[in-house]
Amino acid sequence: MTAGVHTGDLRYFLLPAPEESVALGDPDGTPLTPVDIVDNPNVAASTAVLKKYGFRTGFYRSYRASGGRGQFVIKLAQFASPALTAAYYRQHHYSGAEIRPLKLDEPFPVGAEQTIPGSKYHELFADTYQGDVQVSIRVDALADSPPPSRALLNSLLEAQYQRLKTGH
Repeated sequence: MTAGVHTGDLRYFLLPAPEESVALGDPDGTPLTPVDIVDNPNVAASTAVLKKYGFRTGFYRSYRASGGRGQFVIKLAQFASPALTAAYYRQHHYSGAEIRPLKLDEPFPVGAEQTIPGSKYHELFADTYQGDVQVSIRVDALADSPPPSRALLNSLLEAQYQRLKTGH
């Protein structure tokens, strides 16, 4: 990485899944579509948003953790520059009637949300960026499991941020 620009295969920067987890999709990283990144089912609208920020490439890793700890999706989307990534980060957030903000104390920019108690789903979401790469993490509780922990989301977010920053 030079001046916040990540070079080489972006999949290298994806956090590895824990050893005893079950991969959902390509364990090395599955390509992201515009719909996957923007979370809007309208392909044309999603593509237009990403074009505005100079989207280059994106991958995700999804897995189910052993011991019923949940299902995890980590997305990395690379944009044309650190400035455009920061601009995309500022406009991208989850919203909805069953989602509320979640406070995470980090020394880097982070937006986090969680589903409200009593919701059909038990999910935590976090977004940040490092250089020219946007990070999105979602933690879902499995059926009949307790809600996912904020500490777990926080540790994944910190580890992914550091991997992007340092390469390991």
